[in-house]
Amino acid sequence: MDYLVWIIYGDGSAGYSLMEYDTFVRHNLPVISVIGNDACWTQIARDQIEFLQSDCAMNLALSDYQNIGKAFGAEGVRVENLDQFNAAVVEAKTLSRKGTPYIINAIIDKTDFRKGSISM
Repeated sequence: MDYLVWIIYGDGSAGYSLMEYDTFVRHNLPVISVIGNDACWTQIARDQIEFLQSDCAMNLALSDYQNIGKAFGAEGVRVENLDQFNAAVVEAKTLSRKGTPYIINAIIDKTDFRKGSISM
């Protein structure tokens, strides 16, 4: 394949479409997903906690999202540092060029980046 398709998710948003890995595998689509996994609906929590003083339904687990892809025949890995991430990118590119979709489940820290911004 001469091209690569990248999808960048947060862990909350990944829950809406990771089942598409079934389609990606069946059609040998070279999709690579990177999931920034901070175990939280951070985009929502940022305002909800400030305005409502509640983190109700905001916290998630550091789930092994890469296993969803593997259940359908894709490949993937959970990474927890930059060296692991860099190695995963190399592997993802190699496999996706052969038609194997790949999920990089990147464990990240929480941050107040974008605090005060409006999310739509």
